[in-house]
Amino acid sequence: MSLLVSDPALYLKRELDRKSRVLLINPPVEERRYHWLRWNQPTELLRLSTWLKRTHRGLDVKLFDFMFPDENERVPKHKVKETWKGNETDDQLWHFGQPLAKFEDALRSFIASKWVPDLIVVSSLTSYWHASIEKLLPRICELLGKKRRQSVTIGLYGNYPRLEPEHAQEQTDADVAFCKSVVADGLPPDFDLYKQEHGRLPHFFGLDVNDRAVGEHLEQCLSLRVDAQRRLGVTRPASITVAFFNEDLCSHNSNLEQVVSFAARRGKQFVAEGITGIEPRSLTRGRLEQLKAANFRSLFVEHARLPGGAVDEQAYDSLLSFLANEAHHKKSGAAASSWIERGNVTGFVGMGRQDDDIDALVEATVKINSFFQAVILKPFGYSPTIDRAEAPERRKRWPSPCASSPQWFPYVGNGSSLCRGDYDNLLRWQNVLNKRVKGATFDFLDDGNVARMVRETLVGESWKRQPEVR
Repeated sequence: MSLLVSDPALYLKRELDRKSRVLLINPPVEERRYHWLRWNQPTELLRLSTWLKRTHRGLDVKLFDFMFPDENERVPKHKVKETWKGNETDDQLWHFGQPLAKFEDALRSFIASKWVPDLIVVSSLTSYWHASIEKLLPRICELLGKKRRQSVTIGLYGNYPRLEPEHAQEQTDADVAFCKSVVADGLPPDFDLYKQEHGRLPHFFGLDVNDRAVGEHLEQCLSLRVDAQRRLGVTRPASITVAFFNEDLCSHNSNLEQVVSFAARRGKQFVAEGITGIEPRSLTRGRLEQLKAANFRSLFVEHARLPGGAVDEQAYDSLLSFLANEAHHKKSGAAASSWIERGNVTGFVGMGRQDDDIDALVEATVKINSFFQAVILKPFGYSPTIDRAEAPERRKRWPSPCASSPQWFPYVGNGSSLCRGDYDNLLRWQNVLNKRVKGATFDFLDDGNVARMVRETLVGESWKRQPEVR
């Protein structure tokens, strides 16, 4: 069993020194589907590297990121032999990320060059992606060999040991499981690790907008890009794309004003992608003005969800009014272009909750589609903020990852009135709404009576659940 560590800073200060070698691993993902594949960047692990290097000057860190996209921003995937049992259907399971064989070759190369890590840290972005970690750990032990393994500490880090410490503790091929992360406020991610491993920086930089030094981090990212271009002899001005990995980009903890200040100084050298969900109730006019000034070119807005899955339409009023004003200024000639148009905004509709009502969810998709021209159905999985199950109940789910993964709708058969077929139909319905670019198929005539009648007809007549899933 692994040792649960609740004070990682104390442990790492005590167990490592400036001569230590650390291998950080962002593991592959085994899932039914994974739509945000190229955005999987281990920000927390990269910030740990910065913390380690500042705590122990001279410490040597390497990174193996299974999920690092290639030059064309693609991440490989392949089918795996086994599937996740326990559902109504036995669907295919996918391995997303580099094959395990590529990691094995890399570790063999490290060992052959006399670079043997003193500490190996394996992270996880979610609490339920432990299946691939459980495959990776014995491979690491085997490659190290019995004698070498005794001098190497293997630790688990990130959301898996933090949210499921009892399960992480049972990993016999790990030595420690960090129940918390080091306090990294003010520290930037160590993007130099990618240059060391791949000879290039990532396509985008994932940052924390709540960090007190986010403005400094933006400057450092741009400086990294400038240095990389200079080495290649590129003379055009460097630019960076940034994504902020926060639950709500516009929360009261957000330091968006620092991003605005950076954008004002750097102009066209910076764009931001609002890929994480923004709570619509947080989108005050002031926050929207900040997003505009900060060069955000896309927004993904969370579902203002009412019981059953219906939509609290008033929560979107500020955003819709702002978008309408932008469109009016462009149309009237007051502005050459809009900052952001409805086609650049995507609305989430949350599904997979115990109280899901299929009619409310369908109406929500049509309503959100009419707001923004694109809608994404976002499955909810078991999480500490939604499901307060105690350890005995969670223990029953551990052997089968599908009991927690949102993509397998774990509430089916556990309190939900919907079945898997209902959710499959909902996903097909989403594809119909988004058939053309940004869902413009059903958005003709704007808010006129004909368009309204068509939408009502779509909900009332075109949406038909198949008899076998009722």
